[in-house]
Amino acid sequence: MALHYEIMSTLRSGTSRVASSLALLIAFTIAILPGVLVVRAGTTPSTTTEVVSPDPDWVGNPATCTATVTGSAGTPTGNVTFSSDKPGNGNFNSTSCTLQSGSCSVTWTPSANGEVKITAAYGGDSVYAGSSDTYKLKVNSSVPEFPVLLALPFVFIAGALIYLSLRRRITSIPTAGRPI
Repeated sequence: MALHYEIMSTLRSGTSRVASSLALLIAFTIAILPGVLVVRAGTTPSTTTEVVSPDPDWVGNPATCTATVTGSAGTPTGNVTFSSDKPGNGNFNSTSCTLQSGSCSVTWTPSANGEVKITAAYGGDSVYAGSSDTYKLKVNSSVPEFPVLLALPFVFIAGALIYLSLRRRITSIPTAGRPI
């Protein structure tokens, strides 16, 4: 009864029409359905797990950000929104996706090197409350080329030494019945 009195007092005090209409609807619902338990939707806990691949990534190479949402009362439905702690350091192909069998993915292309935190935030549904996970991704400035280029001369030298060594051994193997 105290809730009904408070709502009716709010109506008389001259609040906005939207607030008055909402308060009247609540008061009407309480008056018509006394003793009905109102349960808030989306109260079952959910767990969001995010994986970003490849890790580490490099500037200009798209990374796949996958969010998986689980819970104890079946498969969660709804949307996952992705964000970065450094918005100027890359672009998402889409900032949100719809869960399919509890998972969904977007791609993110880094435009600067360094560490970036990418967050996947599940908004919840009629059963599950929202949850989120943050993934720390290392972004390198480019594909590692220097070690490969540096190793090429050694590969050629090693190949030449192996060839010469094998050639010498092959020519020094005595053949059956023939003098060398």
